[in-house]
Amino acid sequence: MAKPDWALRALEDEGYEPDASMDSKIDQWWTWYDCSNEFYRPLKRDVGSRTVEIEHLTLRPARMVADEHAALMCSEGSDLSCDDKDMRSWLDETAPGFIAASAPAISRAMALGTAGLFPEFSRGADGSWTVRMHWYDARYLIQLEADEGESTACAVASDVIAGGRRMHQLKIVEPDPETGLYRVRTRLFDPERCDDEAFSDDVLPLVGLGTELRPYALVTPAIGNTYNDATPLGVSIYDDGVDAIKLLDETFNQFFWHVKLSTPRVFLDDEMIKRDPATGDLDLSTTLDQMLFSRVSGGVGERIPVTVYNPELRVEESERSIDDALSLMSLKCKLGPNYFSFTRSSGLRTATEVVSDNSVLLRSVRANENAAGAEIASAMRGSYSAWRSISGRPLSEVPELEVAWDDSVIEDTATVRQQMKDDISRGLCPRWMYLARFYGMDEDEARAFTGETTGSASASALDAQLGLA
Repeated sequence: MAKPDWALRALEDEGYEPDASMDSKIDQWWTWYDCSNEFYRPLKRDVGSRTVEIEHLTLRPARMVADEHAALMCSEGSDLSCDDKDMRSWLDETAPGFIAASAPAISRAMALGTAGLFPEFSRGADGSWTVRMHWYDARYLIQLEADEGESTACAVASDVIAGGRRMHQLKIVEPDPETGLYRVRTRLFDPERCDDEAFSDDVLPLVGLGTELRPYALVTPAIGNTYNDATPLGVSIYDDGVDAIKLLDETFNQFFWHVKLSTPRVFLDDEMIKRDPATGDLDLSTTLDQMLFSRVSGGVGERIPVTVYNPELRVEESERSIDDALSLMSLKCKLGPNYFSFTRSSGLRTATEVVSDNSVLLRSVRANENAAGAEIASAMRGSYSAWRSISGRPLSEVPELEVAWDDSVIEDTATVRQQMKDDISRGLCPRWMYLARFYGMDEDEARAFTGETTGSASASALDAQLGLA
C-alpha cells in the first residue's frame, strides 16, 4: 500500500521531503501478514479442456509470529507506572488498561516494523481539553524529519468521518519553526477531488501544544535497520524469517495433499458401471461419493472387475515436517528454537512450559519491551505536558513515567522469588531489593521498611514475613 498521492503532494507543497525509504519493504511485509502476495495466489493447472485453480492453504505464519510477540509483551499485568498523583489520574482517565489494549497495535509494529502512537486533542463546550491516544501502523505513517535517527516530525494520512462525511485527513505533528514548541496541524481533503482542501467544525486545524517534548511515538522491534540506518522506521520481526514462513506453509500444503490424495478410490471394469439407457451417461447415484473410476486398459483393474486403491496415509512424516518448520520459523523470527510445536495430541501450541529456559526468547522480548517502553513513555509524557499546557496548567518539570511490563509469561516468578529469598538468607542480597523488585517500592521506601538504613532491628520481622526465619 503506497502512501497516498494526495498526502505526499500536500507535504511536498509545504516544503517537506517525505521519507519513502521503507515503503516497498512495508508493502512486502504486509503481504506476508495478510497472505496476499504471489506466494499465496491460487495455482492454475490445465485439466483437459478447462483451467482449475488450486488453493494455496496457509497457517498465516507471519501473523502468528507478530501476534505472539505482542501477546508476550502486552499481558494483562502490564501497565503504565507513575508515582505522580496528578499524572496517574490523567492516565487513568486517558488510557485505562492501555498496554493490554495495545496488543493489536504492537502486533502491527512487529509485523511492519513500525507503529505510531499519536494524541488527538479535542475541546469540550466548557472549554476543557481531553486527549485520546491512537495507534497507526506503518502504512499510514509518513516520516518527515529526524535528528540522529530519532523522529522529530511525522504525519499520519488516514480517512475520517467529519461532519457526517468521509474525508481524507492529514495530521502533521511538528515543532513550530518560530518557537520550537510542538504543534498539531490537521488538514482535510475531499476524497473525490483529493487536491481540494476541505474544512469541518469537528476538526481543529491547529493546536499549539506549548511543549518541547515530542507527543508521539514510533514503536519498532529491537532490530537494527540494515536497509536504511538513518530512518527512525524499523524492520519487521519476521524480515529474516520469510523463507521459514514459506517452508511452514509448504509443509502444511503437503499435509493437506497427502490426506486428499490418500482418499480411497474404487476402479471398476466398464461393464460393471450402470449407464442411463437413453443417454448413455454413467449412473453413480448409488455410490458413496458419486465418483468411480473406469478401468484403464493394461493398467489398474486389468482382468479384475473391482480394484480398491487405498494408499498409506503418511501422517507421522507430515507431523514431523510441520513441527520442524515451526521450530525453524520460531528461531528465525526471534522466538527461539521450538517455541511453536505441533502434535496430534495437542495440535498447534506454544511451549510455555519451557519459555523460562528459552534464553533467545527472553532476550528478544526484553529488548522489544525496553525499546517500546521508552517510546510509549516518551509519547505519554509529551502528551501529558501538552494537555497541561493547553489547559492553562503548565509544568516546570514533567513527571517520570515508565511501562511496567509483566514478564510472568516468560519467567517463572515463583522460582525467581524463592531464589532471591535464598540469596537474602545467605547474605548475598540486601532485603530491600526484594521489596523493590516485587512490590514496586523505590529504594528509600524499601530500605525504610526493612530497617536497613537504621540497623537490623526490623530485619528479623521481615525474615518471618518472607519465610526466611
